[in-house]
Amino acid sequence: MLGYDRVPAEMPLLRAANLNKPNPERLIHQTLATAGVNEVLLTDFVSAEEAAGFGFAETELVAVRNPLDKGHPYLRPSDFIGLLNAASYNNRQGAEELCFYEVATLFSKGEPTPLERRFLSLILVGKRPGDSWHKAERPLDFYDLKGIFTALGEALRIRSLRLEPTEPGTGMNFELAILGGEQRLGRLVGFDEKLLSQYDLEDKPAWGLEIELAPLLALVGEPEFHELPAYPPATRDLAMLFDKETPHAEIVDLIRERGGELLVDVQIFDLYEGKQVGGGKRSLAYALTYRSATRTLTDEEIETVQQGIITALEKEFGAKLRM
Repeated sequence: MLGYDRVPAEMPLLRAANLNKPNPERLIHQTLATAGVNEVLLTDFVSAEEAAGFGFAETELVAVRNPLDKGHPYLRPSDFIGLLNAASYNNRQGAEELCFYEVATLFSKGEPTPLERRFLSLILVGKRPGDSWHKAERPLDFYDLKGIFTALGEALRIRSLRLEPTEPGTGMNFELAILGGEQRLGRLVGFDEKLLSQYDLEDKPAWGLEIELAPLLALVGEPEFHELPAYPPATRDLAMLFDKETPHAEIVDLIRERGGELLVDVQIFDLYEGKQVGGGKRSLAYALTYRSATRTLTDEEIETVQQGIITALEKEFGAKLRM
């Protein structure tokens, strides 16, 4: 009997290197659940007519030798088919907010055997209901979809993800390619009314995302741990005039590059288009947050970095500072 008073009161040393790394696929499911998207499990089989709505010829499809349903004898080349069927069924039951996703294998012709690739596919159809006095009913839109895409990139710690306009595929009225570096991983799309009419959804806004998992997961970043900042941040606003065609993502990339280690955050807070800025132009305003890990920054230090960012934007994009 030694007594509790003689037991050393020391906490064991915990090292981050000994912690289990988060499972990337689990992070995907958690992120989508948090965003209010419901997981579904769908059939692998489609008809030639369903596939044709997305531009797949019958000769491109992988046929099943002994199909369970003779009306659906092909393996799915796109999961949008099943997801829109699920949205159509739930719409007939009176549901208004139709947000579904599935992680599934898609099939395409290959030699000597068909190709099997796992995709994350997601659709948003309909509207968010106004279920309280401070929450108005509104249609689901592109920014709901883009917000989910951004949340996935942040959860997986992938900074190289970007979107690039591309020619819409069959059944789409809008399409952005998802790029990881220079590699195409998938797409964000808006479905056209002709396609949606096949699912009795032509009166509803509908958006979709599909992204191949293997190359996406190859880009997942390592968890980072930082001490709580000991020195205060300083925020400066930056409003500049750009051509409408200048991509916001490229502007932010250049700001981060020229801001260096002192620039810790960039957030856009205003977009203006109108007579005051002229045709073909738009004004974008950003909040830039600066902080040093070793000292309190002076106004002169911040102004030097801020001016370097302005000069780079003027040179690269022909931007003009708005006072």
